[in-house]
Amino acid sequence: MNPLGTERHVALTGADATTWLQRRGWAFPGGTGPLQLYADEVRRGGFVVRRQWMSAAFGSWSPVAHSTTQLTLVIEGDAMIRFGNQESRLHGGYAVRRDHGEAIEFESHTPIALMQIETRSVPRQFAWTLDQNQAVFQSRPSLREMLASQITSTLNSDIEPSTDEFAYVKLSIEYTTIALLIGSNEQRSSLGSSGERQLYQRAIHLISTQATDPQLTLDAIANELSISKSHLQRVFRRAGTTPLTFLRQRRATIARDLLAGRQVSMLDELNSIAHRAGFPSVRVMKDALRRDRI
Repeated sequence: MNPLGTERHVALTGADATTWLQRRGWAFPGGTGPLQLYADEVRRGGFVVRRQWMSAAFGSWSPVAHSTTQLTLVIEGDAMIRFGNQESRLHGGYAVRRDHGEAIEFESHTPIALMQIETRSVPRQFAWTLDQNQAVFQSRPSLREMLASQITSTLNSDIEPSTDEFAYVKLSIEYTTIALLIGSNEQRSSLGSSGERQLYQRAIHLISTQATDPQLTLDAIANELSISKSHLQRVFRRAGTTPLTFLRQRRATIARDLLAGRQVSMLDELNSIAHRAGFPSVRVMKDALRRDRI
């Protein structure tokens, strides 16, 4: 499957529907998949957004690739999933977060509609696992609706994944995915008070939305949040990272997307990409890409 491309308005039945899903990590005992499938999908490197409606199906999801976070939103319908000793019922409003681990058994007796995001750009600390490799949770309505709207707009548009514009669409979807994971994980967070969690979310929002500004420094982040640098660093340390590490990761993700599929050799063009991603120089950009290679 080409890592760069689109498949919109897919309408398949029988064996063709089964084959399409098998290429995306599904397995069906005896080769029996859904009788009907309608789907849309856009891919750019390790980033995928898709939506699919399918009739009743019994099968499993294969383990996701290393360093990939997969988030599945249940839009409508009802299903039962099993992994290890866990069994959970899914219906509208629920989500499944995976970043590694064993296959998930899936059983749906009625049609079901799903939206999925797969990305290698969600930092590990947001793909929370604790004692299990998968997590089922009830996502916050406002964040779920925002993410579903972004995916719908992307799949309904004629934007191509090879363009710079799509690189920024991708970053926006990834940021909302991070926000949904953080917002749905407050009870499991290592951050202490609700005030700390809110401060952390504000800092993540600030860094994610302003990472391309080369003037965004540790001092600038702390000043914008009206707190001291030491307080800011302490909050991030409790979450297992630092504000500058997260900033570097976001800029590296932007640069990687701007460089995707290009043969860039001219220094002027490299300088342009570095500055558009928020880096002060090509050297700093290359160092960040090496450090955050995925």
